[in-house]
Amino acid sequence: MFCAITDAKVVERIDAARRNVLYAAPALAGVVADALLRAAQRLGHDGVAVFVDVDEDAYRLGYGDTQGARRLVDLAHKARVRKQSGLRIGLLAADGELWVWTPAPLSVEAERKDNEPNGIALPLPSSGATDPLALLRPTEGMTGGAIPPSTAAIQPKEVEQVVTQLVRSPPAPFDLSRVTRVFSCKYQFVEIELKGAEWTNKKLQLSSFLLNSDVPEELGDLLQTTIQPFKSLEDEAFAVPMLVQGGLVYRADRSLVTVPMTQKDLRQTFDSIRERYVRRVGRFGWILEQEHRAAFELEIKAFEKILKSWVLAFRERATRDEKQLVQQVVNVIMQRVKHSDRAEEFPESRVEQLVSSGLQRQRVTEPAVELIYKDIAPDSVADPAFLTALRSALTKEEQRDWYEFFDAAPEDPTRRDARLS
Repeated sequence: MFCAITDAKVVERIDAARRNVLYAAPALAGVVADALLRAAQRLGHDGVAVFVDVDEDAYRLGYGDTQGARRLVDLAHKARVRKQSGLRIGLLAADGELWVWTPAPLSVEAERKDNEPNGIALPLPSSGATDPLALLRPTEGMTGGAIPPSTAAIQPKEVEQVVTQLVRSPPAPFDLSRVTRVFSCKYQFVEIELKGAEWTNKKLQLSSFLLNSDVPEELGDLLQTTIQPFKSLEDEAFAVPMLVQGGLVYRADRSLVTVPMTQKDLRQTFDSIRERYVRRVGRFGWILEQEHRAAFELEIKAFEKILKSWVLAFRERATRDEKQLVQQVVNVIMQRVKHSDRAEEFPESRVEQLVSSGLQRQRVTEPAVELIYKDIAPDSVADPAFLTALRSALTKEEQRDWYEFFDAAPEDPTRRDARLS
């Protein structure tokens, strides 16, 4: 009779149902919501009834997840879904069996194990009814209605508001929040590295003797000799896809619209994207508002297409002119070497081979934008240096409620941590 009821077992029972499913819980986990959608497809709209509490706190406490909240809209179109404020029990009735349990708030405790009962399983009297709501109607000896009068159909707008809040300020990972249970921040640190774009600034390192043949041999190791082989292409523009308001521009035939772009233009385009989304917080690094992370990544993805297109065009041009480029560099070197006592050590063929192989090594870095995210630590709110840098980086509006501490139980207002002011 007593048993451990977990999301995995609930999913298994819902998938096995062939007549009806009645499910009630504080919130929906994504795996359970998917199982209910499958049941609605199998049993029809009237064969599945769901009651949940549409409140973001239920998700922050770990009774459900963002994926489950998103699925609510689809579920409302395929089954009978109602809201019940403050609901904190779990109930599943399917094909003559009733489960009642206490769902685990995952921000406070882990899901039950098989040897940790949190509910009971009971047989239901057979009525032959396929309507799951019939299980909640009054029976002989009961007074009043079994379905609370406060329940109502869920409106998509309510669910969208919950999802928006969860995306704007995501709950802490549940296994972490069980330890800390406290911190939610609307910003994240992000490290941004642009790779493979600085071609005209690349330097080719050669033996110090080649361009400093008049320097005594014993001092040669003190000097470094570098050449910028692609400097002559600094103002060269190559056709790349056009980026407007974060998206690529297409013609009616779905071909990409292109514009000429130099390396400087490429860098300015990248910098403009970064400036719109991230802020430099002094020596602490860059921060990004989590609400805008998806839009930021979409623009970065579009920019990467421009970057790769530009690098491909630059490589083709550099390869086409490689022999001429190599010869120009070799001519300069040979003019310096031929007056040296060691000229025989560096015949023109060897110099040409050194320059050519050096150019080949310049092509190993693949173009990409690398993003690495790190959460802001709770200790940061008490770090004066960090707060000073944050005030300089953000507007007053951006500073408002930039973090919040959550408790599993109602919070004592007198103990609420001070906000950045």
